[in-house]
Amino acid sequence: MKKQLIYLTLLSCFGFVACKKDIEQKNPVSNCVGQTASDPVFLADVKSKIYGEWQLTTYIANIPNPKVPDLKVIFKDVSSSPIDKQIADIYENGKLTNTALYSLKQMNSNNYQVVQIVSDSTRFQNGDYNFLRGNIRICENQMIIDNGIALDAPGYIFTKVGVGSK
Repeated sequence: MKKQLIYLTLLSCFGFVACKKDIEQKNPVSNCVGQTASDPVFLADVKSKIYGEWQLTTYIANIPNPKVPDLKVIFKDVSSSPIDKQIADIYENGKLTNTALYSLKQMNSNNYQVVQIVSDSTRFQNGDYNFLRGNIRICENQMIIDNGIALDAPGYIFTKVGVGSK
């Protein structure tokens, strides 16, 4: 009986690992989100990939099954804007609802290299919560903006749907 229990436990563990690997291969978002803080993020990499159109695909929140709004963000490189400031247009349901100034900063957080997206305000002009702030990571054509997921703040996962120009 003890031997059978050990075999069953090992079989379950192998099955879980195989399923997890299969899920990660089918869903590249999990690979980006699943990277650890020890995987450094560098400013030059984020700047080279951020410009263009991004569709919100997943909303991470401390509530069950949060609704994912139809939200697109277009990050633009505007050389006439103040130093280090760029513009992002936010579209909800296909309609331009907000425009935000942001900058990207390389930070050392607990000896880990991260890039933060920094906005001038915690609210957009219309009073909505400004989610364009916190740690940012871009993997291939996936982007996560982490407002503090570890502290029960939201996280946003986007998929690139349009190419921008720098």
